[in-house]
Amino acid sequence: MDPRLIELAERNIRRLSPGHAARFQPVKGAVSLIDPDEARAKIARTDVVIACRPQVGDPGDARLIAFREAQSVPLADGADKRAEDHIAHYYPWALFDDYPFNSVGLGLNEALLRRIREHAPEAEVIMNFGARVGMDVLFEFFQANGFQPEKLASRIVRQDAGTDISFFVALEKALKGTGLEREFVCKFFADEAGDSSLSACEAQCRLEDDPDAALFHEVCVIWGTPVMA
Repeated sequence: MDPRLIELAERNIRRLSPGHAARFQPVKGAVSLIDPDEARAKIARTDVVIACRPQVGDPGDARLIAFREAQSVPLADGADKRAEDHIAHYYPWALFDDYPFNSVGLGLNEALLRRIREHAPEAEVIMNFGARVGMDVLFEFFQANGFQPEKLASRIVRQDAGTDISFFVALEKALKGTGLEREFVCKFFADEAGDSSLSACEAQCRLEDDPDAALFHEVCVIWGTPVMA
């Protein structure tokens, strides 16, 4: 989706593992990436798919706006402005509403997993995630789409100021009074060590008190191996 990342990945492959550089097949395109014939043909010849896809719905998405408004959750100042790296942060939420995990911001990622299972059923996946919805949900996401997940790496990073968190706040608020609010709480931290946990609502309150307050969340790499029937 971002051609700069393709170039970065190609440079990294040549520098770190030059013997494998010829096996690297970048898939270029917009939104779902794996719908064009050329992309599907590449997926069909692939052993491992490596991907990092946005996990937050576009703040300008009409259905997402309605969802936020129903929960009385405002956008952060400036979140409605389309920055140069917009596609690194957001995806068109309503376009992926047929995917169950779109409800927690994983619709675009789920579309990729389903295409892989369809066109390259033996291919593995290695994917990068911001674990703001929690590791349990991410593992369920892989298992529901036919992959056995394993976390390869993890670190706590500062929440990017360019990514609005109102989507996660609205998710938590939508569950209040349903009896499920304890089963789904987003995972933020007030410190870089990850010792002080915050829900999305608590994180939002922290930002309202101090717009420059530091927030953190886990970023992880998950390896998915296909579960064969």
